[in-house]
Amino acid sequence: MLAGMSKKALEFSLPRRISKDDIAGLAPMLQKQLTRAAAKSFRGMTLDEAMDNIARDDMYWEHFRVTRGAEPIYDAWLVSGDCGRLFEADTVTDTRIFMVQSTFKASKGSAHADRLPEIAEAYVEMIRRKRR
Repeated sequence: MLAGMSKKALEFSLPRRISKDDIAGLAPMLQKQLTRAAAKSFRGMTLDEAMDNIARDDMYWEHFRVTRGAEPIYDAWLVSGDCGRLFEADTVTDTRIFMVQSTFKASKGSAHADRLPEIAEAYVEMIRRKRR
C-alpha cells in the first residue's frame, strides 16, 4: 500500500429480510448458505424448522453483503441481529465467524478471527446508516 493511502474499511450492505416465501427466489448459493447457517445457528435444525422457529418469535433472517470497496468479502446471515454466520462471499465456506447474543465471535482456529474488530465495527456502522 502506498504511503498516505488507507485501506478501505469493510462495509455491511443494508439488510435484505428473508421470509420463508423468499427462499425459492434466492440464488442457489444463497440458499445453500442459508441452509448451513440455519443448521449451525439452530443446532442441526433444517431450514424449514429454523424458519418456523424464528417466525414464532417474530424474528427473521437477514442477508448482508460485506464488501471492501467494490470487492465482496463475506455473505452474512443473521437472525434479527441476534445470531448467525458469515461465509466467504459467493461460497459455502464457513469463516467460523458467528454472532451470538448480538456479539461477533470466532471459533477456535478461524482464519478470519483477526478481523473480528473490523467486522463488528462495520456492522455497527451499518446500523447507524440504517437509522438515518
